[in-house]
Amino acid sequence: MNFKSGVLVKVLLLAALLEALSGAASAEVVKGTVKSIAKDSKVFTLQSPQESLLFILWDDKTAWNGIAKPAGIDPDEAVTVEYSSQGDQAVATSIARVKPQIPAGVKALYLDTLEESQNNLKKTGIFLFVDTRPTDLFDRAHIPGAISVPVTRLEKRAFGLLPEDKGAPLVFYDQGQGGESASKAAELALKAGFIDVSLLPEGTAGWLSSGRVLASSTSFMRKSKPVIIDLRKPEEVSEGHIEGAVNFPFSGLKERYGFFPLARRGPIVLYSGSDSEAVIATEVVRKWGYRNVTIFSGGVTAWQNSAEVVQTGPAGEYIFTSSAGHTGQLAPKDFEKALSSLSMIEIVDVRSALEHAKGGFAQSTKIPLQDIPKRHGELNREKIQVVFSSNAEYTEMAYDFLKSKGYRVNYLSGIVEFDSEGKPMVK
Repeated sequence: MNFKSGVLVKVLLLAALLEALSGAASAEVVKGTVKSIAKDSKVFTLQSPQESLLFILWDDKTAWNGIAKPAGIDPDEAVTVEYSSQGDQAVATSIARVKPQIPAGVKALYLDTLEESQNNLKKTGIFLFVDTRPTDLFDRAHIPGAISVPVTRLEKRAFGLLPEDKGAPLVFYDQGQGGESASKAAELALKAGFIDVSLLPEGTAGWLSSGRVLASSTSFMRKSKPVIIDLRKPEEVSEGHIEGAVNFPFSGLKERYGFFPLARRGPIVLYSGSDSEAVIATEVVRKWGYRNVTIFSGGVTAWQNSAEVVQTGPAGEYIFTSSAGHTGQLAPKDFEKALSSLSMIEIVDVRSALEHAKGGFAQSTKIPLQDIPKRHGELNREKIQVVFSSNAEYTEMAYDFLKSKGYRVNYLSGIVEFDSEGKPMVK
């Protein structure tokens, strides 16, 4: 082989190597909170602290560290994920729960050591919970009885919201996503002279997964307009109720399952004449798959004490969720209209391949949920995509992914099922 031939071979080998490397999967590590999970499709969405949403798959090679494989992971779990990506497809190589750092001099108070029960909202008198997250997150959902002291206030040495008694037992917490606001706040409290400082490592995410309830503030209910449910008897409700509340009496709540929205991610706030009754009702609703369920402690009395006005007369009997979800939601009637507008609309069916075989819309684009990252290029960006499935949560996961990729996408706020003859039923 002469010199020129040798050089040519080396150049060709180098080019081939670069091409192979450009197509190879790159390894990355990210920490965040599980937003949604489709265990049968082996995929979940992860919300990172930087507000980005990742669509991550797992396979038989994925290592589960400290987690009982897929059965042990749920929405709102704080996890660290090592994954390899090729193009838009990310596959987890390992998944582990986040291990929070406990600052020196700060005690760790874990949930299994708390005396507080999920059915007893009275403070034990031992701890004062201090929520270090931004105020809007506190207002949405916080530990009952907690006070809001964002870490940004303490960083400016504004300790006025904390007790004057420097010996008061303080428990700082945040979302429990491996963030640093609670640990920073605890360190600042120590430096300010507080001597009994603890950290709740699991945060609000762990509080929820342990079966306990969170509470919402008046400002969240007024500004965000969640679904509000008054659990009292109709005659009590008529004497005065929170504006916009729906009356589902506690005694007949289980019979109201079919009245709840199919989309299970929207916020729901329950209140009653007693907080203990609201807690029990929250457990019932969460077992139905609704995750963002909180109570409003104190009910109508607390509402009035916050200088809010109550409505008199009967409350509504049906839930309307037009204000409680994505702007991309389509009601069933609007979805049916989209089916007749295929010149501008592309219907995207993200059900499983097995479901596709049982029936579907003739002109829809069929892509199983787990295949969306590697096949979304098949979609027509000149059209508006409308996504549907037989599972409302899976539909929204596909919506989240396509939205992140710049598609003009909407999704059915409901489900579609096909009978044995292939006839669709839009619910």
